[in-house]
Amino acid sequence: MGISTQEPQKSFEQCWLEVRARVLAFCHRLMQNQNDAEDLFQEVAIRAWRGYSSFRGESSFSTWVLTIVRREATRRLKHSKHLLPLLQPETIPEPEPDDPVDTSFVIRAIKEAEQMHILNPDEAEVLQMRLQNSELTWRELGDSLRLSANACAVNHTRALPKLRVYLFMYRPEWLGGDLAIRTAFAQAQRVIQSPLSREETEVFEQIVLRQNHNYSRSGWKTRLSSACTKVIRFIHLD
Repeated sequence: MGISTQEPQKSFEQCWLEVRARVLAFCHRLMQNQNDAEDLFQEVAIRAWRGYSSFRGESSFSTWVLTIVRREATRRLKHSKHLLPLLQPETIPEPEPDDPVDTSFVIRAIKEAEQMHILNPDEAEVLQMRLQNSELTWRELGDSLRLSANACAVNHTRALPKLRVYLFMYRPEWLGGDLAIRTAFAQAQRVIQSPLSREETEVFEQIVLRQNHNYSRSGWKTRLSSACTKVIRFIHLD
């Protein structure tokens, strides 16, 4: 049964107030900076309001709106060719396939990282399944892998930073090569929101840029993981 369209604007406003904070937070997670996130948030608000009369209640209002967020973010980020499937794991439904990003190199990276024991088998399997079946929920993925929904989400969360580090350390050519990485590194240092710290800058320079794999200081693994996460936001593929 569809939602009554009587007084649609009032009903929409009530629903929107309940999810507004979550939608804004999700926009910030998907976009590079505050301005882009706020622009996306405003666009989603308009699209949701315009489309509310067609909302049938087959999913929750928040799921419906967050799907609009991801669809609009994907459309915007395609123009800059960001690695959205790699960088932004989410539990909400993905938009319908439309000119999909080539992720074949990511699949290969996952397999190589597992062979080097950077990823354990469960982490590698969850990453690959999630990448190839992004429309499925954690529960649905877990059923196919004989894991709980929570185990899938935890493995995915642990695996993503490891995969980013692997790409920077062992497959920089898949991220555009040395120049692209140095350019992204410089941008990550200058960005206002969540820039590289001094410690993150040092470990990234030593291990990624200088390929000094003998570098070792207390906490370096955590700092390298954080640095790679910040730098990869500015990686673009041609």
